[in-house]
Amino acid sequence: AVTNAGTTTAYPRIVIARSGGTSALLQFIKNETTGQVLWLNYALLDGETVTIDLRSGQKRIISSLFGDVTSRALLRNSNLATFNLAPGSNLITLFVSDVGAPTMTSYAIWQDAHWGWDGTAA
Repeated sequence: AVTNAGTTTAYPRIVIARSGGTSALLQFIKNETTGQVLWLNYALLDGETVTIDLRSGQKRIISSLFGDVTSRALLRNSNLATFNLAPGSNLITLFVSDVGAPTMTSYAIWQDAHWGWDGTAA
């Protein structure tokens, strides 16, 4: 679970790294709280880090080895533009099918957003 302490939606960067093992296939990330799913088909190489950037003006998937891999990693029925963290607690599920017990590390980074005095997100 991750907690968005803001009063409006937040658009995170999700970082996933692989170390060791035989293979690791990133298949989906789901916000169980909102029901939003990013369907993926991306095989991480040993030592590779993938960042899914959901911030405004970014909306892409970046590999530490190959650069922008959005078009080959993201599957249909996935929308980088709308995946977000709702205010409060969000239960995030990340599924990676692996072989040979690689070490997988993941975390999310975001800036809490709050409604402004004029009723817009600040």
